[in-house]
Amino acid sequence: TIFLEITAGYRYNPNLRFEGEISYKTADVDTAGASGSFSTLGFMANGYYDFTGVQLPVTPFVGLGLGMIR
Repeated sequence: TIFLEITAGYRYNPNLRFEGEISYKTADVDTAGASGSFSTLGFMANGYYDFTGVQLPVTPFVGLGLGMIR
């Protein structure tokens, strides 16, 4: 099994940040009388809005993502 993930992000201002991700995974399958292997290649783009004006021990946020896997 191989798993590789590369992620990079950028904070545009105190509330807005963006992130991109590329991932690759391979695995062997041997179950229920079937065997073989598979691999996946995925791409993701995410955006986050942080609510920095809230006085809490953690920073609440909302996010939106778009991606595909093959």
